[in-house]
Amino acid sequence: MIRPEPAAPAAPPARRGRRSLVWIGLLAAAVGAYVSYGPFRARVAEAARQAAREQTDLRREAALAAGGYDEDGFTRKVAALPGEWLWAHPEQGQTFEEFLGKPPLVVSPDAPQQAFVIQPLTPLRPHAEAIMEPCREYMARFFTRPCALADSVELPAEAYLPERQQYDAAKLLSWLAARRPADAVSFTALCDQDLIAPGLDHFVFGLGRFSSGLGCYSFWRFWHPGVEPTLYLRRTLHLLNHEVGHAFGLAHCIHYGCSMNGANSLAEADAQPLHFCPRCLRKLQHCFGFEVVARYRALQTFYADQGLEADAAWVAARLAHLAETGRSTPWDE
Repeated sequence: MIRPEPAAPAAPPARRGRRSLVWIGLLAAAVGAYVSYGPFRARVAEAARQAAREQTDLRREAALAAGGYDEDGFTRKVAALPGEWLWAHPEQGQTFEEFLGKPPLVVSPDAPQQAFVIQPLTPLRPHAEAIMEPCREYMARFFTRPCALADSVELPAEAYLPERQQYDAAKLLSWLAARRPADAVSFTALCDQDLIAPGLDHFVFGLGRFSSGLGCYSFWRFWHPGVEPTLYLRRTLHLLNHEVGHAFGLAHCIHYGCSMNGANSLAEADAQPLHFCPRCLRKLQHCFGFEVVARYRALQTFYADQGLEADAAWVAARLAHLAETGRSTPWDE
């Protein structure tokens, strides 16, 4: 017969107390590591993005030193680096004639649908709520149409994917289309949650319907502790003018450094300008019929007021060049 092993004697009370203290200490260390891991990971990620931006900037500066500016001060597109959008997606671009053939969404002065409407979708973190009004003002100045900020509504539960902890952007877009105001030529939803699109296994910054004026976009990945407020705002403004540009029929730009360039990463997007190049600006002007100089002046004031000094300086230089040359547009009429 196999005899059971005798039970080990119980530890003295003092030893049990010391063991308890050890376990409590280990648990506290684990909790502390977990709590600090998020901000640490965010700082590491931002440092990596900054390094990528600096590498891209050096590459761009070398190209510009070789004559990368055209006569109007726009940056010509240089060969894509490995990992950049055009390296992975060798697009052919879009001529003005191809743009007209879509056809684009054109807003005539007497059209009944005049307003741009931004629909905030809650929940929104405080820093996201803080940029809603600047986004509204920017849309009005960039696209030269009145822009309204609708009352916030909650993200629809039916679009949430609990297994991914993301929202289905396609479902959000369909939900949004059914709620589009009658006078909205552009209806743009902004949310502070992560999005995913059908057929993709990671995330998207947003989804829009080409030439429809309809889109849903997320700035969830634009902010983390340590991000400057002006960078956070600039990322959101870039997302807006790029994606709404698509919603009015503009394809990706391959000719200049332009807000309509594709981006394969946040670092690549950060290195892109907020402005449209002459080709893309001509397409946008066809949609809205604005006066280029008046639009530039409105944008210069906005950028200066928001602390976007480099963007304000760029617009000021374009205004000075147009005045010196006696031209009203940066493209040949």
